[in-house]
Amino acid sequence: MAIERVGRSRGRYGCPDLNVFCDDAQLRDGEQTLLNPVVLFEALSPRSADYDPYTKLEYCCALPSVQTHVILDPYDCQADLRFRTEAPWRRQACSVMDAVVPFEVFGCQSPLAQVYRGVALADA
Repeated sequence: MAIERVGRSRGRYGCPDLNVFCDDAQLRDGEQTLLNPVVLFEALSPRSADYDPYTKLEYCCALPSVQTHVILDPYDCQADLRFRTEAPWRRQACSVMDAVVPFEVFGCQSPLAQVYRGVALADA
């Protein structure tokens, strides 16, 4: 199964860098569009730095299944996390490798260093 994108509404979709879903994947468009992501990861690039943290974040957080949204800076240790709560979304910023990133939807946590494992950062 090749999941290439995440559905926002009929005919509209986004392409996160990584998505996580639980249980069975709900798919459409010939099994290429995931309808029930739980966690979405975005790695910023020079081209997406003005779009991902704002417009794309809005679209992703509008999906009812999404519980956590993570934006990562691939050049510096910077993670911007959003967690679904009653209202509004709770935000947490992490900027040190020993910071602990909670993935409450899974009942676990991870050091930011594990999230960045294998990435050669500019300040490392």
